[in-house]
Amino acid sequence: MLTGRNVIPDFESVSSPLKSALTELLSVRVINPKELRAQDVLSTAQRGYYYEIVKHLTQSKIYVSVNSKEGTEDDVSRKKAKSYRLMSQEELVIKIWDIVADQIDQCADDVIADFIENLALEVDFEAGFVRLWPGCCLGKFKVQVKLITEAFSYLTNTFPFIFDRIPGVQSVTEFADYRLVESALSVLDNKIDRTVDEMIRTVRELATAKDETQGLARDDEGAACSGCLQAFLRVMSKCNLIVMKEQRASVKRIYVKNLEIMLRNIKISFDKEFLNKLKSLVITEYEVASCISQSLPLEAKKTILNKLLFDADHLRSILTVYAFTPGFNREFESLKFAHFSANKSQQFYDILARETTDKFKASYLKQCNMSEILAFCESLYALEDPTCHKLIKRSLKEVFDGELRILEPLLKTLDSIIKNCYQLLISGQSKSEVQIENDKSKVHAVWTILNDFDLVEPFFELFFEKSFFRRVLLMGEDYLRFMDHSLNVEREVLENLELHRASRDFLPQLSKLRSDLKCTKLLNCGFNEKEISNVHLIPMIFERNNVPSTFQEISSNDITLPTTLQQIWNRFQSFYQKSDSKAGLKPLILQNALHHLEVQTDFKLEEGSFLILEVTLIQASVLEFFNTYADLTVAKLVKLLNVSVTQVNLALVAFVDVQLLKLSGGTFTVNADFKADPRKIKNGKFRVVNRSVPRPPTRQGGPAVKTNTMWVKELLRASIVRSLKGFQGRITFEELKLLVEKQNSGFSLGEFKTALSDCRDFYDFHDSRYSYKP
Repeated sequence: MLTGRNVIPDFESVSSPLKSALTELLSVRVINPKELRAQDVLSTAQRGYYYEIVKHLTQSKIYVSVNSKEGTEDDVSRKKAKSYRLMSQEELVIKIWDIVADQIDQCADDVIADFIENLALEVDFEAGFVRLWPGCCLGKFKVQVKLITEAFSYLTNTFPFIFDRIPGVQSVTEFADYRLVESALSVLDNKIDRTVDEMIRTVRELATAKDETQGLARDDEGAACSGCLQAFLRVMSKCNLIVMKEQRASVKRIYVKNLEIMLRNIKISFDKEFLNKLKSLVITEYEVASCISQSLPLEAKKTILNKLLFDADHLRSILTVYAFTPGFNREFESLKFAHFSANKSQQFYDILARETTDKFKASYLKQCNMSEILAFCESLYALEDPTCHKLIKRSLKEVFDGELRILEPLLKTLDSIIKNCYQLLISGQSKSEVQIENDKSKVHAVWTILNDFDLVEPFFELFFEKSFFRRVLLMGEDYLRFMDHSLNVEREVLENLELHRASRDFLPQLSKLRSDLKCTKLLNCGFNEKEISNVHLIPMIFERNNVPSTFQEISSNDITLPTTLQQIWNRFQSFYQKSDSKAGLKPLILQNALHHLEVQTDFKLEEGSFLILEVTLIQASVLEFFNTYADLTVAKLVKLLNVSVTQVNLALVAFVDVQLLKLSGGTFTVNADFKADPRKIKNGKFRVVNRSVPRPPTRQGGPAVKTNTMWVKELLRASIVRSLKGFQGRITFEELKLLVEKQNSGFSLGEFKTALSDCRDFYDFHDSRYSYKP
């Protein structure tokens, strides 16, 4: 410690060059904005100048006076000498920083003074504050902060402890922002909440505008403005300003309230871009919330997802797009992952299940077919989520009141799809291929449903009996022409069925019937005398054993054909005999009860084309005789056709019902003024429905002949009832199936389910168990 009366340099005198240099540094100077954005504003020489001044000052030996505690009684009588101690470098550095900090304070006060004057002119205080605030940060003040940062980089880099006194401040720029915000808060007074709310809203708008331009700010001014407002919020949250912890809590509270209001009023459409919009919203709020607190972005994300994604009503709308519309597998996986991450997987699948059932019900109620349901199913199957299979199965059971009851609707829909395919192929429309490919996806859904329910066999038995063969006969030449077409939906169905049949060995007549069709096509290609007197013959020949049983039950007695028809038929028989060495062992029997003939009439339609009638062979023969006779009676037609009175009556009644023939005194004549009901005309064709001849009673009241399938079903029904009746208590599905298998083996699961459904009057079903009902 030094004592004495000699002059010792103090801090004021030693720091004088620093103050002068600082004043010179902040003197008014014009800086180009581009120069300000550059890495350095000061030149190397200027930076070296300030470096030397600050370094010299921090290494100076500065003494400060202290009170002397040493002395004697003699010291009392004379003037006391001053004592000095050497200032520590830490003390010296802090005093140097205080000079810089005071200068920054002065710069902030000057800017705020101008800010207050401009704010006084604003009508809306909060909006005016937010609008004018960037000007405080981006103008002269920013230039001054940039200059101080570069000039005193040695001080801040070498002695970073100078910032320890203020939490959240680690640089000159952050210190300057802190001082500027601190001064601004004194202006806000009790309007802090409303101003911060307006500031948050503005930052969100600027961030949204930036996102809409794909990450590029609309302009430099917008980006800079957002940065200034974010800095204001950040400083309020990180630094101890005015009310300290209470202030930080207040900023967070304001943001949360602002976010909730925004989410209540947000208008976001649930379309294919929903997840992208939601992602942009989360990113935007992350940018806003991160200014306030490190934990707040996660809280904001949870709030957004709970409101827009996890809400049950919203999720139903979202699933309509991402689950029930094809092509959104990635979006569906993202949606599912979000729910799994939030431990909401059960809620996700519950809502998907309800939505699936509701859509199935609404669609079937509106359309009375499964076309749209199949489209929904295919979209769900394409998601490759095993749970979707279970949801579809459960929903179909609920909608159709049991799994076996879906067979008829499925058959009807598949039949409609196949018919539409043939119509498109026949029309040759340019967009046919796209439509057919769409329909093929629905057929894929049919297969998946049948496999999941194990109903492939019973379904295609129905398909074979009720749909396929009838279509073959009615389409005739068109079927032969398109049966091998690459776009033919039915061809694909039959080929898949052949693969399935090969492993299960059911419907053996299917392959044989398809072989008959190929032979028929070859016969038609070789038969060159197909037309005589405007009669065009397209014969289709099938072995009787290959024909579905329902068609074998139709009476097909030989009839005497009109001359023209008989002539062309004789020609074909002659050709047939020569084409097959075994033709003598396979006599041809004409099918006369199906509407597989087309007769062109002289009656014109509105567009000018001639009306075509779809009729049976007997009906066509009747019409041919009316070309020869002006009027006919039942007796006359019975003699001409050599058929029963019943068959003739049914044919004539059908014509009278549609008013094509007139009946007067037992005589039938053609109605020259006939006009077909336009509602029943399809593609220029009008079907005259001929009722079937009543089946003859069986011999001695005995049972009618049944197919193997029918016998299997009856046998199974009897075994099921017997097993239920003999079992004490309630029995499960598998236990019942095992009991029946002991009595009869060789049946499929589908056949067992069909028989069990037919026995529902004989049992009660509760808690997945069956019991006999007397």
